[in-house]
Amino acid sequence: MFYGDTALYGGVEGLDCGHAFFGPEHIVFGTDYPMDLTLGDKFIKKTIDAVHRMKISDADKELIFAGNAKRILHLDI
Repeated sequence: MFYGDTALYGGVEGLDCGHAFFGPEHIVFGTDYPMDLTLGDKFIKKTIDAVHRMKISDADKELIFAGNAKRILHLDI
């Protein structure tokens, strides 16, 4: 019942490690925004880009970006 998030600010290697450890069904998109009010949105963009750069399937990316959160929060949107 553990989940990892993507708040690594562009670190693909760390995301790959989390993917290998937790599996795609246990990673959710997350940030520490607005941790830095000046560069906060930059960190979000770097995190999105890093997930896109991962060498995983589009289905796994969809789980990370939205599918897992929808399942955990019981959202039907």
